[in-house]
Amino acid sequence: MNNPHMPPELLQVTNDIELVRSEPLDGALYLGMLMEDDAEYLDLSASQYAAEECFSMHNAMVDGTMLSYWVDYQGAKVGHLGIVRVKEQATQESHWAMEYWLVRAARAQGIMPRAARRVLDYAFGANRFNEVVLDITPENTASQSVARKIGGILIPEESDAERQRWRVYKESANA
Repeated sequence: MNNPHMPPELLQVTNDIELVRSEPLDGALYLGMLMEDDAEYLDLSASQYAAEECFSMHNAMVDGTMLSYWVDYQGAKVGHLGIVRVKEQATQESHWAMEYWLVRAARAQGIMPRAARRVLDYAFGANRFNEVVLDITPENTASQSVARKIGGILIPEESDAERQRWRVYKESANA
């Protein structure tokens, strides 16, 4: 039986860029790619992180609160892109948040803006939500560039020294 909340298995971006839906058991692969490329991001033990990632991905995908895709470039997995429903601890308000990353060798080639644009086109077109939030560290100029290229607007009043809050609205993304 098909789950109406599950996103498509494949989103074609260009001839050499595809987005392949992540599966809940992909947590170990996700962890392995991060450790190989950016081990400093990880502060949990590998097995704990992989188990938590698998469990949370499974629940979020089943209930429709997550879009999760591998970024394939020329037939190889080079990154990940996801949109997930999150709840702010302080306010208990929830919003849709986008995260993305690429391995170093795939950066600065225009892959992520095209991939993120394709996921947003799908999600906005399917009326899954009307805006998405990106929280980006001030020193991460590459992610800020991606945010701009997909129609992101920096929201200074929601930003602080540790993160910049960007929003992409359905209307601005289609402009």
